[in-house]
Amino acid sequence: MEMKVREFSPGYQHRLGLAITLLNPGNLLLLDEPTNHLDNASKEWLTGYLNSTGQSFVLVTHDPEFLNATCDTIAELSPSGVIEFRGTLEKYFEHKNEFQEKLQAQFEKEEAYLKNRMEWIERFRAKATKARQVQSAIKKLEKRDKVEAPQESFWNSKSDYRFNFISSGKITVRIENGTFSYSGKAPYIFNNADLEISAGDKIAVVGPNGAGKSTFLRCLLEIHKLVSGKIYYGPKTKIGYFSQNHHEELDPSKNLLQTVMSAYPDLTEQQARSLLGYFSFSDDSVYKRTNLLSGGEQSRLRLAMLVRFPANAIFLDEPTNHLDLVVRDNLRRALMAYEGSLLIISHDPEFLKDLCNRTISVDNGHIRDFNCTFSDYLNYNLQETVHPKLQSHNSTLKKGETNQTRSKKNSDKNRIKKIQKELEQIETKIELLEKSKKNLEEVLADPDFFKNRSYQLELDNLNEVKNEITRLTSAWESLQFELEDLLEKSKL
Repeated sequence: MEMKVREFSPGYQHRLGLAITLLNPGNLLLLDEPTNHLDNASKEWLTGYLNSTGQSFVLVTHDPEFLNATCDTIAELSPSGVIEFRGTLEKYFEHKNEFQEKLQAQFEKEEAYLKNRMEWIERFRAKATKARQVQSAIKKLEKRDKVEAPQESFWNSKSDYRFNFISSGKITVRIENGTFSYSGKAPYIFNNADLEISAGDKIAVVGPNGAGKSTFLRCLLEIHKLVSGKIYYGPKTKIGYFSQNHHEELDPSKNLLQTVMSAYPDLTEQQARSLLGYFSFSDDSVYKRTNLLSGGEQSRLRLAMLVRFPANAIFLDEPTNHLDLVVRDNLRRALMAYEGSLLIISHDPEFLKDLCNRTISVDNGHIRDFNCTFSDYLNYNLQETVHPKLQSHNSTLKKGETNQTRSKKNSDKNRIKKIQKELEQIETKIELLEKSKKNLEEVLADPDFFKNRSYQLELDNLNEVKNEITRLTSAWESLQFELEDLLEKSKL
């Protein structure tokens, strides 16, 4: 391959860096947001690798599914220090919520006690016969350790904001017979593409790393010029754009507050602070220069600026990369409420589910429009013959049946019965392993058990159980995909 690394897609660049890291000899891996930009196949491979490697590893990640599938210890960084917990993320949240409830109960109990004592003091303060007792009670209260109100957990914090929507026409953007490649000749990233985005469409753009999803989006924005074909915009169309290359769009000489107020001069300082506050920037953090921001902070700043931008369509390229779970969920709620059109490139299925009402894929030089929500796209596993509703516009059904096809159908029926039996057996095994996994996690989550000599043995057992669940799940999925194909073909 003659391309330079900087010419690769962000997904390919990330995979290359990950490969170099994994090939380095050593007994400890340090991985900072390893699943950012990765497509689902790459993420599944990395999960299997980490579960089977003998190396220890430390992950920084905002991907809860990946974390649960790979880690047995959670460490949360908070203003009060590092909180370490042995167990899954799900168990950690349960433990944290229980601890938060205990702190709240202690605080309320203390408040009730103080209120009772103060009422007693006020009632008898003026009585000479009670003067000594009153003074004694006051001194005791002054010496009593103060119980602070527990701070609201970061994980429970929500910010409700709305994107600035302006009225639109029926059509947002349309591409007709669009063809593009960077060289101007074959092979093309997409060829003779036809797609229309209407007002209110919320579209998920899917496809493997390097397929050209970001390039297609930039062509729709006319950042890249088509080799052939045309782009049409509706007369009222105004598009807000969130790219992956935040550093190219931010002035390194300005701080966060200056950046927002320069983009929107009509805002007061307090309004700009409130806007930044929706994305966890508060107090003196608004004076931080943009060239010192982390990847997550850059993403949050760009999203804050996008919220204010007047538009009737928003194009987002990997918006959840670097975002913590709280900011991601807040963003998802805001996009659910948005009245305009959305075009979202993402490898985060949980983010796209129930949000997108259309799905298109970019792969092998083709733009394919599936007439389904993203949830349906996941449920039916989108293959050419999975379900009539989900077929591409250019797919056709073969009619007629020869002797050869009848023989093939009989063979398929036998295979269907065999697969169904194998699936039942695998499901039973997985169910038993999940119970074992749950029991082991509960044992290992006990802080006292950490000192036990058998701790490492049980930890090894847990890893073996996880690996076996992963292996069986993969086998189940392969068989299920085959079964769905056979069942659908039997209807034709």
